[in-house]
Amino acid sequence: MIVSMILDLCRLIKTHHFNQKKGDNMSAINTKIKTIILTAVSAAILSACGGGGGGDTAALSTGSTSTGGSGSPAKNGGTGNNNNANTGNANNDNSTAQTPALSNKADKLEELKDEAPLPALNQDTPLHTHVISSESAQQGNPNVQLRMKRNNDTTEYTGGYYQTDSQENDQHGLISSLNFKQDGSVKTDELKLDAVVIANQRNEGKATQAEWPSASSLIVKAFSEDATPPTFSNPNDPLNSNYRDLVYSDISKLAYFKKGNLAAGDGKNVVFDKRFDGVYVIQFTDGTQIVMHDPAAAGWAYQTFAFYKDPKNDVAFGYQSLGDETKFTALPASGTATYNGLTTAYVVKDDQSRQLTANVKAIVDFGLKGVRFETANSQFHSLDTNGRRVTEADEKYDMKGTAKWENGNLFLGKVEAAAAGLKGNLSGKFFGPSAAEIGGTYGLQNKDGSEHLIGGYGAKRQ
Repeated sequence: MIVSMILDLCRLIKTHHFNQKKGDNMSAINTKIKTIILTAVSAAILSACGGGGGGDTAALSTGSTSTGGSGSPAKNGGTGNNNNANTGNANNDNSTAQTPALSNKADKLEELKDEAPLPALNQDTPLHTHVISSESAQQGNPNVQLRMKRNNDTTEYTGGYYQTDSQENDQHGLISSLNFKQDGSVKTDELKLDAVVIANQRNEGKATQAEWPSASSLIVKAFSEDATPPTFSNPNDPLNSNYRDLVYSDISKLAYFKKGNLAAGDGKNVVFDKRFDGVYVIQFTDGTQIVMHDPAAAGWAYQTFAFYKDPKNDVAFGYQSLGDETKFTALPASGTATYNGLTTAYVVKDDQSRQLTANVKAIVDFGLKGVRFETANSQFHSLDTNGRRVTEADEKYDMKGTAKWENGNLFLGKVEAAAAGLKGNLSGKFFGPSAAEIGGTYGLQNKDGSEHLIGGYGAKRQ
């Protein structure tokens, strides 16, 4: 408005200048100029003093204040005009405001934030006997192995270890497939391990007791509440002491799902975290062993991981991630997500090993194709003389790392437990529809290779 008045003033001055010779009535013109100047100055002063919205300006231009009607300040206490003014300011803000710039950067994956969250998936809780499905568990799945060193003629073990993983070697774990089949009303989940088949029958969609048919091995599901000896799966010779002793021995060494020791100060005498409560133990007569984390206990529907040892190939400690992989073309093109889960691991030093568990958190930016990975609440678990769990926290083994992917469903990166002086590789994949879950492996070591941290992990999108 002020600009318009000034332009009018200029036009009057110009008119006055050119009409002086014609003897125009200068008094009327000067009066009008003074009026415009006074009005413009008044408006400028009010504007500077915060006299603002459209309603106030309109009152000024008319030279009067309304006292009636729905917009009357007298009847509405100024609410109507103030609302209009605020609405105007809000509209101005909306017209100028932009979507906040995203802060995540491809060159700063360690600082990733869940700043553009994908919609929640609202997944169903899997049945307690649920076994995940995968037709090609070995094909490119993240693996990490700690192999025994031998002397030059390879006849004797030297007492040392060296790491290999799927980032640097074309290797596979022991689990070949987890096939989901449906025959009418009967659904069968199968886990194939070197010709061994684990099957879980679900008639009419209802879970029944898991059955483990195998003529060559013993396969047992173990969990803390199972007070009875496990039912052995070997149908030909279930009482064979060799088989029995092998499985009992392996189960008895797994501390993290055992009940606690009151004297050790855990105060409850129960399993420390129900998400860790359950494993499938497979033991072969040649010493090959697989311990697969129970995905249902962790709340996973599409992936899990397994620890294994394979003496015939000098694998003392190995971890394999497996599950129903997300197709690369089905990965979200943008957005961010937070994944929460767990990990189990072994810390191996000087031929001594300790069982480690921790919580896992990963933040993923699908637009940047980057992952921020970290663990917390690292705890070592051992067994006392009565077979009860003793747990000791050790935050030195908390890890942080980053990873990225390009043209396939496999992210690779680096990870470290800085306080413990350990560094190494991190691998992982997305599993299930819409990248519902992630899983993978990691392998770290100190500078001289005398201490190793090797484990598997899984996590679910929040």
